[in-house]
Amino acid sequence: MSGMLTDVDSDLYLGRAGLGLSDGFEVFGRFGMGEIEELGNEFMWGLGTRVTFIEKDDIRWGALFQLTTLNADENGNVGGRRLAGDLDVYEYQLVIGPTFNNTVYLGPFAHFVDGDADLAGFGSVDI
Repeated sequence: MSGMLTDVDSDLYLGRAGLGLSDGFEVFGRFGMGEIEELGNEFMWGLGTRVTFIEKDDIRWGALFQLTTLNADENGNVGGRRLAGDLDVYEYQLVIGPTFNNTVYLGPFAHFVDGDADLAGFGSVDI
């Protein structure tokens, strides 16, 4: 059963720690809490990298990739369905384009959310 969970409320609170490996190339980790609907707070973590290809005046052209994951192993209600133990959510983001004054991004990006959940009466379903 794919697409069973289509309306799940969540709030994410993440901090980031990064390491510049060279001029214009950074790797980073993301750590924090994700509040999933009626389950409460769950630990989240992620990894990513950012690279700047061209830097001219106040414009930087570059790319970013990051992965963030949340895993919950408990009972509760998610998206109007009864969770029977396991919820895994993966978020992927790929960004390529310009940033102006280090604050405004104007390029395209791809953002995917994927995962699965064990639902009472349905077994494992895709998110």
